[in-house]
Amino acid sequence: MSISAIQNVSFASKKSKQNVENKENKSDRYFKWVSQNQANDALKLSVGREVEDGKYKATSAFAALGAWAVGAGALFKGFKTLDLIKEARLLSAQSVIDIGQLGKIDAQIMKNIKVTKAAIIAVPVLLAIASLANNLNARKAEKTANERGFYTMNDRYKMKTTEEVYSKANEVYERFTAGQSAEK
Repeated sequence: MSISAIQNVSFASKKSKQNVENKENKSDRYFKWVSQNQANDALKLSVGREVEDGKYKATSAFAALGAWAVGAGALFKGFKTLDLIKEARLLSAQSVIDIGQLGKIDAQIMKNIKVTKAAIIAVPVLLAIASLANNLNARKAEKTANERGFYTMNDRYKMKTTEEVYSKANEVYERFTAGQSAEK
């Protein structure tokens, strides 16, 4: 028997081939479920409560933006303070010290330090407000989720098999995206 006669014969068992295919399908289904689950959570926050969701998201965004602005301002003041300290050192190294100029620099340094201390308090407070707004929004959305056609965390905990989780996520996703592909 020549070797070319057995080239097209598969020596792998049918079971191993199916296992590889099932493994790929399981990972594809998992990633599909992750996407659909994220869509469920995003829609759960908005559908049926758009105005309330918008208010919470705007509050969160403004607080985070404020934290960023205060932090950037404090950083700028910190660099300015370093420049003032260098200037004060140069003045004190001179043979004739201008006390009035040193006093002005000292006052500016103290002002910058107060601003930096205030920022150290303000930034975490603003970030906490942003986080609190997001959490309150999610809790309020969770309370009315079932009436609006979404599943909640408690519903997820009650699901016993992954197939049940996948099918529930797919069901919600299909309900809210029905007709979307037909419109395009």
